[in-house]
Amino acid sequence: MSELAVKVRYLANFDTFELAHRAHKDIDGSRRGHTAVHIGYESGDWNYREFLLWLQKHIPEYSLTPSELESLSDPTKLFALATNASRLLHDRDKNISKKGEIGEIILHGLIRDIYSTTPLVSKIYYKSHPSDNVKGFDCVHVIFDEATQTIDSIWLGEAKFYTDPTRAIGKAFESVIGFLEAKKMQKELLTIRNHFDDKNVATKSAEALLSEYTSLDEIKAKLCVPVLIAYESGATKAHTKISDNFLEELDNEIEANLKTFLEKFNSNETLEVDIHVFFLPLRNKEEALRVYKEHVDGFQGSRRIY
Repeated sequence: MSELAVKVRYLANFDTFELAHRAHKDIDGSRRGHTAVHIGYESGDWNYREFLLWLQKHIPEYSLTPSELESLSDPTKLFALATNASRLLHDRDKNISKKGEIGEIILHGLIRDIYSTTPLVSKIYYKSHPSDNVKGFDCVHVIFDEATQTIDSIWLGEAKFYTDPTRAIGKAFESVIGFLEAKKMQKELLTIRNHFDDKNVATKSAEALLSEYTSLDEIKAKLCVPVLIAYESGATKAHTKISDNFLEELDNEIEANLKTFLEKFNSNETLEVDIHVFFLPLRNKEEALRVYKEHVDGFQGSRRIY
């Protein structure tokens, strides 16, 4: 069967995606898809500057509602509002490695950039204090069909930012199994409904789809679960520049991680929903967290990027 003959449910678009990607497969009849994204090198080190530039582009939309973003009339206001939003992400008295926002922002950015999803609710709005940890879905997005004015799919995601990829996959599996359990899912959907802020067309359609009167079977029929596995990569650590050897080692590593993921996620009937995994190989998890923390702290003084 030719590639064009395979029916793809969610079509990726990398035309304007700034980061590099390797292995990719859209979700088809298998109900499983995957994308591997990687960062390049700069001066012999992992390109933390490139990573942060991409990450900070997504902080305002992750942190603010659509109506807040639409109210901005110039870049100066955008920077000011992004500054306030970023302060919500970080409590300098809390161990930054225990916070999940960096993974949530990465997952938010990937599905926005690659699948053109529309965010409905940011998890930041579930918090009463910056140090609060909130369980449940790590992102709530939809793909909205403007032609029919309907929700084509709803994306409820899970992000893991770990050192070990196998442990990250195991924890992601536990989390997804947990939030797809009927009572927990109904409770989480209620929380989502209570945090809708904007009454645009997409939100109104989502409210109808996620109504308490809608069967979970109907919601799951439109559900895609994006999963981020950000992990420390042996291939990435072993090199200082992009080369054929590096790309071959990285591809082999990603293939092994994908095999582990599919063995885990195809083993349970509860997971009969669409799932797309994103792999992000890191050179050093703690250094990536430090750069992120320094950037957020920098909004309170220096504007140094890295």
